[in-house]
Amino acid sequence: MESITNFRDLGGLKNRHGQTIIPKKLLRSGELSRVSLHD
Repeated sequence: MESITNFRDLGGLKNRHGQTIIPKKLLRSGELSRVSLHD
C-alpha cells in the first residue's frame, strides 16, 4: 500500500475476547478511499 498514508495491518493483535486477529484481515488507514489499483 504505497498510495495511502498511515496504513496498518492489525493482524497479530488480540481482541477483547483473547482471540488473535488474522494477518491481512483487518486493515486501517487514514485514507483508504485513496487506494490505487496497484495497491
